[in-house]
Amino acid sequence: MRRLVPVLALVSLAACVPQAWRGFAPKMRLGTNVAAPTFKQVSLPNGVTLLVHEDGRAPVTTVLVAMRAGGSTDPAGKAGLAALTEMLAGHGAGTRDETALQTTFDRIGSPLGNLVSADQSVYGVTVMPFDTGPALALLSDVVQRPTFDPAVFTKVKSEAIADAEIPVTDPQALGIQALRRTIFGDTSPYARQLGGTRKSLEAITLDDVKAWHHKWIGPNTTAVIVTGRVSFRQVIVWVNQTFGKWKGKASLPPAPEAPPVEKRTAIEVVPEPGLSQTVMVLGRVGVPLESPERFPLAIATGFVGGRMNIELREQQHISYGAGAGSAAYQGTGLLVAASKVKASATGQALRTSLGALDHTHSGIISDKMVAPMRLGEIEGQVAGTDSTIGLAYAAANIYWRHRPLNALVSDMRRLEHLKSGPVQQAASKYLAPDTWQIVLVGDPKVIKKQVGGMGLGRLVMVPPPGEKAPKKASADADAAKAAPAGTGTSG
Repeated sequence: MRRLVPVLALVSLAACVPQAWRGFAPKMRLGTNVAAPTFKQVSLPNGVTLLVHEDGRAPVTTVLVAMRAGGSTDPAGKAGLAALTEMLAGHGAGTRDETALQTTFDRIGSPLGNLVSADQSVYGVTVMPFDTGPALALLSDVVQRPTFDPAVFTKVKSEAIADAEIPVTDPQALGIQALRRTIFGDTSPYARQLGGTRKSLEAITLDDVKAWHHKWIGPNTTAVIVTGRVSFRQVIVWVNQTFGKWKGKASLPPAPEAPPVEKRTAIEVVPEPGLSQTVMVLGRVGVPLESPERFPLAIATGFVGGRMNIELREQQHISYGAGAGSAAYQGTGLLVAASKVKASATGQALRTSLGALDHTHSGIISDKMVAPMRLGEIEGQVAGTDSTIGLAYAAANIYWRHRPLNALVSDMRRLEHLKSGPVQQAASKYLAPDTWQIVLVGDPKVIKKQVGGMGLGRLVMVPPPGEKAPKKASADADAAKAAPAGTGTSG
């Protein structure tokens, strides 16, 4: 079974080659012909939601089953339970064992894909239109009637533990994971590793798997999504046949408590001796998707990323690129700015990045500045929806976030009328540099030399995510040696 890859990444770092066109001012295109996709909806008597987008020009059909439960529901000490449960369900369901189920999916031309995020779980296939009915029947077995065979559980759990043992080698991924832990706290579901660790996976039993599925997966927390060359009326018939008799009532996951916003008192360092580059990851608590500040803040954060990229890459030549972005969760969000910089220029790059925050936080933002950023956000809202799978994921995101069916249309209308005032307010509220936490991944000796005397906070050495943290006394001792304590603000 393959895993579906999310369409959107948290942060994309630019890597552009200087071009002659940079010497010419671009012509502004303030209008857009971008159209938001629409969906038809039906609610079955048992609570299952059906979302359909008909496209007679599409050569294929995508079928997703999206459920409002993900890694945030993992119990304490058992991170990875949701991911393990959803993976196991695809290894035997209904009357088919593992081999028979996978063979049947292969016969309709698509292996079963699955994705577990913090707040949702998704199964999906993309098939020829004439296989839409069989695909729905197979997915209904996976979701409603997983066999949870003990022998298969042992095998899949062992594979998950082996995957968890593979060290994360991407410094940027290490930095993002460490930042989540710093901002949300060790006990927050948004700081956990969705796939779990060896310790947490070893603690999971087959009874845990069955209990998780019974508690969180049911008709009232599930949407069936069909996009592509299909008939809405025919899909209603198929979904009633395959999901209409499903009984039960799952629990709706509560929104985790949003973390407090705290001023920075330390810089966390994930030691990677010998690295020629330092990964800088700066971030703070953002806003949830439903917040009216979401779009103004996205544009303000975009200004930060753009300024960082121009200064670090084009002017100072100490980075291949920089960027900033955001993620939205239930009741909270995350803002991130990141870059890989020359290790010997870590201090200079950090000062520049905090300066970009401060400039946007306290500078003047005009309607003329907002206009091109607004257009980019409008086009970004429908990015990927030119494919059946992109459309299906757009519908899944509307569903798990409890948003109205016309959410994409209303988002675009809000953006079309967005002016500089709300952007200025968001920048003033969220971009104060001393409220942004800092994680550096790189050679600890170089980082100490470059950053230790900047007065931005004490340096604290932390282990890579998933490894055991040092005793507090040892961590404090290392920090005291590295730099004097201080709150620190931008330079």
